[in-house]
Amino acid sequence: MTPPDRTSSGSSPFADQKLTLEQWRELAIREHARANHFETVAYTDALTGIPNRLYFDKQFRAALDISERQGVEVGLILVDVDKFKSVNDTLGHAAGDRVLKDVSRTFDQRHRPSDTLVRLASEGQRTGARYGGEEFCLVLPFCSGKDAVQVAQEMRREIAGRTTDLKGVTSGDKPDNIKVTASFGVTTVKPGDTQETAVKRADLALYQAKANGRNQVCFTQDGATFELAPRETASPATQVTPAPPGESPFANRRRPNFQPK
Repeated sequence: MTPPDRTSSGSSPFADQKLTLEQWRELAIREHARANHFETVAYTDALTGIPNRLYFDKQFRAALDISERQGVEVGLILVDVDKFKSVNDTLGHAAGDRVLKDVSRTFDQRHRPSDTLVRLASEGQRTGARYGGEEFCLVLPFCSGKDAVQVAQEMRREIAGRTTDLKGVTSGDKPDNIKVTASFGVTTVKPGDTQETAVKRADLALYQAKANGRNQVCFTQDGATFELAPRETASPATQVTPAPPGESPFANRRRPNFQPK
């Protein structure tokens, strides 16, 4: 009886060979690269390319450890794209995906290398707060509550002032660009906090930001008292971007600067 060909069945090509040191090194390098690839895939949000909730869980545990052992301040920001369901329902999921990618790029360009930015996409309940596909989170080590609010304000203004191009994902009488806003809930990690308690506190602040008209930054330290950060009287999100001189404001646009209702 002929023995099976192990190399053709998917096992290592070195299965029946004595490996040299150089071959062992080559095999170890390949296995290490493969392991790194799988870890990267596991921790990456497929839609936006930024880290996902699994990575958030890992990094938040590390942030808690730093906070407890060294007394380091850690800021926590929860972000929710305002009226995102309306975008999906009115313009379609492809348009919604385009908005999420654009928002995530904006966030990714504005946070420090030491911060952790993730998209919190999941089903059901998690750590006392709902995680939807339109929610993002930033963990900011060595960051006070005041500084975390400032970071959130800068990101809020950046999002409100942007226009997302929808060309190629909408058709007919649907708009080919859109302006969205986002609401921010901010807190800092306290001694004795768990991931559940800290996230729930930030989620309560996020809820208050939305209840107060959206496109807001709200801070809480105890989950009971809330402070709304000052906002411009006229938000960029309510203004139509002027057309260049000599060009009709409707040139090459079916309906400019659509805003979800």
